[in-house]
Amino acid sequence: MKRTSAALVLISPHHLRQALFLVLALLLTLVAGQLYHAWQASKVESQLAVQVVRIHESRAAPLQTTPIMRSQVLPAASVDDSTPAPVQRWVF
Repeated sequence: MKRTSAALVLISPHHLRQALFLVLALLLTLVAGQLYHAWQASKVESQLAVQVVRIHESRAAPLQTTPIMRSQVLPAASVDDSTPAPVQRWVF
């Protein structure tokens, strides 16, 4: 069995340059992808914030225009002490 040692493997400067260029291109592509993803995420968050504000304003507007009278307010529901408290369950 013959083994080639690492010292005997010849790597030409051209192959070394190609490998370094490939690594650089891959690194730049990954960085650009991360920046694009962060930009898209912030864009979506701002659109969602605008939609939430619009929904809130559209639902709050009718409530502000009609005055609430005491006769229209419903009494609070009584709490029944016989109902058991919810139990948290852990699933592994």
